[in-house]
Amino acid sequence: MCTQGVTGDQYGMVDCETYLSQILGSAVPICNRFVGTGWARLHVLGLQGSLRLHVLGLQGSLRLHVLGLQGSLRLHVLGLQGSLRLHVLGLQGSLRLHVLGLQGSLRLHVLGLQGSLRLHGLGLQGSLRLHGLGLQGSLRLHGLGLQGSSRLHGLRLQGSLRLHVLGLQAH
Repeated sequence: MCTQGVTGDQYGMVDCETYLSQILGSAVPICNRFVGTGWARLHVLGLQGSLRLHVLGLQGSLRLHVLGLQGSLRLHVLGLQGSLRLHVLGLQGSLRLHVLGLQGSLRLHVLGLQGSLRLHGLGLQGSLRLHGLGLQGSLRLHGLGLQGSSRLHGLRLQGSLRLHVLGLQAH
């Protein structure tokens, strides 16, 4: 299980596979912080509570897979140089993603979200792709200074959609 302040090994890799079916009703951050170079993977299954993940200065790729989370998920990414992939399946609650100074690609796949999704991006240099299927709630996307390409795919959205993009320089 991951603890706070997880850093990479001598190969610069972090691999956290956390299955939380036995941790019910926990509001304690599980994997709190990644700092280092290489790649980080986090798998969360059946968490009932809240999950907060802070990523600072990661050079490489970050992949986060969340399945059946009942609660809230907050992801803060600062200065990531590489790719960020977030896969969320069956989230019942709220998802907030804050990305600052990402140099690379951001891909967000959301399936069956019942709640709210908020994405705040500042200074993204690369590509942004958002795939949403069966979202019941509200979707808000705020982008400032995006240099690259942006794609938004939404299917069967029941709720409200707000998209704010300022200073988009597409290739």
